[in-house]
Amino acid sequence: MGGTWVTQAMGNLLNEMINYKMERDLILTHYPGYENDYYTINVPGAAPRKLSHEEASQISRRAWSIFVNVDGKGCREICPLPFSQLENIVTDRQEIERLDKMSCKDRLEQIKHLLTPEEAGILEAMLLHISGGTMENSGLWDMIRSQALMMYDPSNFGPIWTTFKLREGQSELARRMFQNSVDHGLQYAFQTPIKAVKDRSSPNRNLVEVITESGTTHRARRVISTIPLNVLHTIDFEPPLSAKRQEAIRIGHINFMTKIHADVKGSELASWNGMRYPNLLMFGYGDGVTPKGNAHIVAFGKDERDTFVPERDPEKVINALEKLHPMEVNKMV
Repeated sequence: MGGTWVTQAMGNLLNEMINYKMERDLILTHYPGYENDYYTINVPGAAPRKLSHEEASQISRRAWSIFVNVDGKGCREICPLPFSQLENIVTDRQEIERLDKMSCKDRLEQIKHLLTPEEAGILEAMLLHISGGTMENSGLWDMIRSQALMMYDPSNFGPIWTTFKLREGQSELARRMFQNSVDHGLQYAFQTPIKAVKDRSSPNRNLVEVITESGTTHRARRVISTIPLNVLHTIDFEPPLSAKRQEAIRIGHINFMTKIHADVKGSELASWNGMRYPNLLMFGYGDGVTPKGNAHIVAFGKDERDTFVPERDPEKVINALEKLHPMEVNKMV
């Protein structure tokens, strides 16, 4: 599928791409010049319409700029150091904590009177697209930080977030990183669920035990855990994790968006982008042409786990795609 988007604006990512000689081996997401080279928008309070990609970008940029402008300076004052957000030499921690308690829904209520129906609709859908959650559990501060990471200019959204992909995919970057570690002595075990992590240290020695579901015990002086947040509740830690960490585990991560890849008959939609909100799939993007000459469409929806699981509801997926734009779906991934 080509992997997800990458950017050279992130130092750590760029460093890894350079290490494995992948920083130039990129492909583009956008393919102009095909028949349906336009944007479609369908939101409450406004008539559905076709427009140019540039006009759609202008609508998005204006809505986003109003939403994140909590300091009157496009976030330059409140988040001048996006990689060192707290305890830096510039910002007021109390003000950051105040904003961090606000949800995207809270902020939208503050500024929605400044937006047109199209701006309000595309903004709300975009926020849900970014967070993969709900308006109530998506945090405002993450959007403020995203603004800072875009160099405080929403016109950079496309060039930084949604333009470049690794030709061989992110899986290939991961493979190269892994193989480099193996070449330097890494020992590993796959398909080995962890049951418990226990600190057995004493004043005279450091010792941590990692116990697998099968009963095997691995021992080391130090253990680094990169277990995903939504899995941590299945593991017994001894001594127990801190109250803050336990609270984070109970809350879990919110990103449960829907992502669909579709092979669509004909190449006409390869240049199309569009959105419809509400819809099970809010955004669709033309993402090139397959070797058989069909358009490859990538579509995204918000967290609908309670009522919509694409693997179980393929008819709903096709219906949602057709609501975005008329198309004949050959297959989905």
